[in-house]
Amino acid sequence: MHKFKPGAIARGYFLESVSEQAVIAEIRNRRAERWTLERIAADLTRRAVPTKTGKSSNWTHQAVARILKRGYCALADLQGATT
Repeated sequence: MHKFKPGAIARGYFLESVSEQAVIAEIRNRRAERWTLERIAADLTRRAVPTKTGKSSNWTHQAVARILKRGYCALADLQGATT
């Protein structure tokens, strides 16, 4: 099994830090549960989950959509991947 570090590129995906991976996984799970982008953003904002820059915890549906569109993946998604 390969070990990937945050910030590494693997199979076309940019790996985020562990805390960012948790937020990305949560966004993906909520979307799979058919939550709207607006509902996901409102929930993250209500819970004061910081955005990537850490300058704000005010999430927008556009930011959530960008995360889903860009194909960010959690480190666990790549377990067993080969280079």
